[in-house]
Amino acid sequence: MIRYTLFFTILLSACAPRPQQGEAFSEAQAIQTEALRIGEEVQKKLQELDQQRISIEVQGRALMPKELQFIADVNNLAARFEEWQKNKIQIPAKPKGSATTLLNKQKDYLDTIQAIKAKADGLTKR
Repeated sequence: MIRYTLFFTILLSACAPRPQQGEAFSEAQAIQTEALRIGEEVQKKLQELDQQRISIEVQGRALMPKELQFIADVNNLAARFEEWQKNKIQIPAKPKGSATTLLNKQKDYLDTIQAIKAKADGLTKR
């Protein structure tokens, strides 16, 4: 009987989330929320930039190199944003595996959308 009690105690303690894991998991959730908020901002900016791109393209004249570069930059940015959206990381309701790995992936996800936002901000100021 003592063996079984000891076995279940060890099993339960091994399966219980460690405090560090819980903190990393919570931080990963917060980072994802921030990344999604920034993603919504970027999506709005991309819509504005796309309108500018369309107005340049329909002018009916030969486009200047600066205008061609703007069009290419907007198209590239839209493709990067679409790729970012496809790579969304779902955070499971119950942590599985390493929370640190999940946290690092979420940090990369946030870094990517921040870089896209910076580029969109730069194009908006043109």
